[in-house]
Amino acid sequence: MSIKKIIILSVLLVVLASGFLLTNSFLNKQDKIKQKVKILSVTSLKKTLDKSKGSVVLVSYWATWCDSCKVNLKELGNLQKKYKSQGFRVIGVSVDDVEDLFKFSLVKFLYSNAGSYFLKAIMKKDKTKEIMTVLEKKWIEIVPIYYLIGRDKKIIKKFVGSRSLKEIKSVLKKLF
Repeated sequence: MSIKKIIILSVLLVVLASGFLLTNSFLNKQDKIKQKVKILSVTSLKKTLDKSKGSVVLVSYWATWCDSCKVNLKELGNLQKKYKSQGFRVIGVSVDDVEDLFKFSLVKFLYSNAGSYFLKAIMKKDKTKEIMTVLEKKWIEIVPIYYLIGRDKKIIKKFVGSRSLKEIKSVLKKLF
């Protein structure tokens, strides 16, 4: 075997080994991300809402492809922080697919910028309609959509669209 072939094979082995190590490292990071972002099912959303009885809850459905949704995340974190002591809780639910590693990483990044004040979740893509209809029988397939739920677990108000945050703040001021 010539020296040229040995060098080419050596370089190829190094490249393959590096690719394996980088992939392994990336997958390990994904496992850590999954531990911080709750993967939501219909059952776990219902349990979370049941545990929240006695609190005022804002459920926020959003997506990474929705620019206004991403902007609102930090403000939702601020609202949770501001009203937490008065029994207010925010549940953020990304409608992005948990199996899409890029989107999952983006969801985690966006949540990390929102602060650690509220429950952060993502759903499995094939469960979107089921999870979106836990609070209302028909989903109008728009995000952002927010549901403000009272201490009695009844929906106080539904907010649709990017301009909703201003209205949510106004309603919260009246409640607290």
